[in-house]
Formats: sequence, C-alpha cells, structure tokens
Amino acid sequence: MRRVPRERGLRRDEPFCDLDHFCVECLKTADCTDPQASFCDAGSCSPCQTNEDCAHLTGTTVCDAPTGECVECTGTDYASCGTHDGTPLVCDSLIRTCSDRKEHAAVECNTCISDAERKLGQRCAREVFDGTELGYRCFWEPEAEGAPAGCPAAPPYVVLKSDVTSIDGVMADVCTLKVSTCKAHEDFGNVDCEAAEDVPDPSLCGEPDLNDAGCEFSGSVGDDNYYRCTVRCAAHEVCPSEGLECPTTSPRVCELNP
Repeated sequence: MRRVPRERGLRRDEPFCDLDHFCVECLKTADCTDPQASFCDAGSCSPCQTNEDCAHLTGTTVCDAPTGECVECTGTDYASCGTHDGTPLVCDSLIRTCSDRKEHAAVECNTCISDAERKLGQRCAREVFDGTELGYRCFWEPEAEGAPAGCPAAPPYVVLKSDVTSIDGVMADVCTLKVSTCKAHEDFGNVDCEAAEDVPDPSLCGEPDLNDAGCEFSGSVGDDNYYRCTVRCAAHEVCPSEGLECPTTSPRVCELNP
C-alpha cells in the first residue's frame, strides 16, 4: 500500500519531512538523541549497532550491542574511561559507567567490577558461600600462568567450580574457597573483634550472618588481651599463613599464632 503524505503539519514524534514528503522520526543518525534509540534506520530511531551510532551523543559514546543502548562504557570496551598514571581505567560492567579502578590491578580474592580489573589468569566471578551469593571477587583459573601451584588445592583454595560465568559473561573454571570467604581472609589478623573486655565476638568478622570466620586471642600487652579475626578451616593447609594450626575440635578456625 502506498503511503499518503500527511495533510497537516508535523507530529512531535515525527518532526522531519523526507524527500517523499512523509513525516519521519529522523533523517540522519544525528537526529536521534535517545541513548536507547540512537540510530536512524529508514526514518525511525532504532537501537544502536556499533559505536558509530552513538558517536553524536555526549557521555554515552559506546554501543552496548546486546541491549542496543548507548552507554558510557562496557566491561570490554572502556577506552572512553581514560587512564590514570598511564594505566587504563576500567568500566563497572554492571552499571556500565566508568570507575577510578585500574586495569589488571585487582589480585586474588579482591572485589572486582569487570574482568578487565583482574590479573591475567583470573576471572571476576560471583562468590558463593553456603548457597549465599556474595559480591564479585577475583579467582584464579586452574593452571593459568601465575596461578598458585596446585590450584585449587593450594591455600586458601579447596574447591574447583566449573563453568562459572564471569561478570562479563565468560565461562570458566575457577579455584574458589569452600569453608571461608574472601572477606574472612581480608579480616584475618587485621580486625579487632573484641566486643567487650575479654569477650571475643566472631560476628564482627567475615561476611554478616555467615559462619565463615572466628575471633581468637592474638596476644597481650601487660594486662590487656587482644583478639583478632581468623578464618574457618578444615585442615592446616587452608590457613592463610604457613605453620598455623587448624584444631580438630570446634570451633575449627585457624589459630593466629604458630
């Protein structure tokens, strides 16, 4: 059916007149200013297909092809985020905005916001402990260059998880923790967990409401005793430092002093 030119003025959603005298939404891509429909396709503003379809926008010059939306950056396309001290800054893959975090700067068990932030040989994958999904952390891929020898058997790893999907959608096998969490290892020996004088409180350690950590005596100065966070264990080998003991009785947490 042949289209018939409109008799009266222009509609707000079709403000342009094409060569055939039909009202259309756009004549060129620059006429499309909605990040979710930035590409002019046969007179209609449509989702982007390439970065070129977003180049005319301010602040959202990267095309997230799977969604067709122009965004500030993606986990794999973050050149728009610039550099700091010569190192590229990475994109937060979940919210698709630039961050102040550096490329390849995160180490094992660090929090991460994209695969680009982790060291080569690792993946930024969601940590799961006792069925509870935690945030994204960096975990080594087995046999990757730089991975601990024997991963996942090397401390603190005790389990291999297969076909994990990274934050940027890459499928990989990763070495992860089983009886504790990355947060518990971060707190190990560093966090004061004395709730009151000589009253240790394990709830001050590790992830909230998860049995992933403990609070143990770490030493004394004069009459003052000190307590610091430690981690759950199933064997001496998974304790963060060589020579630390994992008791055979409850609570099974790594002793702080060898």
